[in-house]
Amino acid sequence: MKKIITAGLLLTSLFLVGCSITTNNGDTDPVTAGEKCNKAEGFTYSTEIKACVKEFNLNANQTKAATMAVETYGTEDGLTITEVKTVRCPSCFDVTLQNEDGDSSVVKIDEWAVSEIIKDAETEVIEIETEIVEEEPSS
Repeated sequence: MKKIITAGLLLTSLFLVGCSITTNNGDTDPVTAGEKCNKAEGFTYSTEIKACVKEFNLNANQTKAATMAVETYGTEDGLTITEVKTVRCPSCFDVTLQNEDGDSSVVKIDEWAVSEIIKDAETEVIEIETEIVEEEPSS
């Protein structure tokens, strides 16, 4: 009888551990992630977006764009949405994300599809010097 009870407890324990592992789905723990949000600047962790954000600044479309950006970029502890800018059309956005190390990336969304991810490390600013030459009027 003791063997049956022990086996039953073991199976129940394995089942419960398995359930807790599979229900997480790799998502960031909101408590841990929320601790890394810069609350002094008004950022809180959004379970919908899965990043730190100033939710009160976002309308429904911007929230949708931010969620798409995070899903594409990937969730990580300390990820912050610093700006969601509407560009060119009502369904076109530039979403700026900043990771825990302070590196920024921009996820470009055009017509509700991610079109490009620009990471700071991959972006170079090229300065072009131009020379203005004034032509003398011809006689």
